[in-house]
Amino acid sequence: IVSTLSSYKRIDLAIAACNERKQKLLIVGEGRDRARLERMAGPTVEFLGKLSNEAVADLYSKCKAFIFLGVEDFGIAPLEAMAAGAPVIAYGCGGLLETVTDKTGIFFDRQTADGLIEAVRKYEEGKIVFSPEEIRNRARLFSRERFQRELVESIRKTIVRVGKDPALFLKAVSSGWSVLGK
Repeated sequence: IVSTLSSYKRIDLAIAACNERKQKLLIVGEGRDRARLERMAGPTVEFLGKLSNEAVADLYSKCKAFIFLGVEDFGIAPLEAMAAGAPVIAYGCGGLLETVTDKTGIFFDRQTADGLIEAVRKYEEGKIVFSPEEIRNRARLFSRERFQRELVESIRKTIVRVGKDPALFLKAVSSGWSVLGK
């Protein structure tokens, strides 16, 4: 798990599930809920605190799966894990329904420790097999570069549609906006 340690993130459910299964769980992040979560944690749960981006990327590349239990509008951490080829095991609600597919992760319907345990069992039993390359490809659909490219194209089309010449806009974009002055 990579997350702010807040109650709405429902990290407590992952701790309960991993305590019950005596399964290793690494938790990256800080937050006001850390002390409560640490009191819940059994011997297989490890809190790593705040880590560098490089250390987090290394963990993503080595993890069996990334667990996400909260409800978010978007959720960047699951996409970061997917960019490293890691499948996502997540509560099936919110923005993740737009980014995670059945080819990149497993959703569970009940936001409970038992719901998570059931999803982890499916994954571990090999009932669902994931391709790291397919997971990475899915994550690329949400890259910064794609967003910027499509935003610029949308603005260019709008400029043309209203009858203006997009040359200055395209020159500004290609020069890093420096041609527009300060």
